[in-house]
Amino acid sequence: MTSEGLSYATPISAVSDLKWRSGTVPSKEEIAVAAADKKCKSNVNLVGSALAVQAAYDKAYIAQYKAQLDGFKTQLANLVKAS
Repeated sequence: MTSEGLSYATPISAVSDLKWRSGTVPSKEEIAVAAADKKCKSNVNLVGSALAVQAAYDKAYIAQYKAQLDGFKTQLANLVKAS
């Protein structure tokens, strides 16, 4: 965003900027900021990186709680059979 002359503290700051919450037709400025935000996120592969990090956390969680998750899965299967 800096290369576009914009400064936001976090990757979600631009989209959550209260300035854009007017509910009216987007201004030229808002459209320009949105385009710069999309370009920046694409350039750094923000979505891909975020998904990779989330997947790593999910795998670690599943490994740590495998027994409990397997038990829950069995309980759900039994409930489906009983209904």
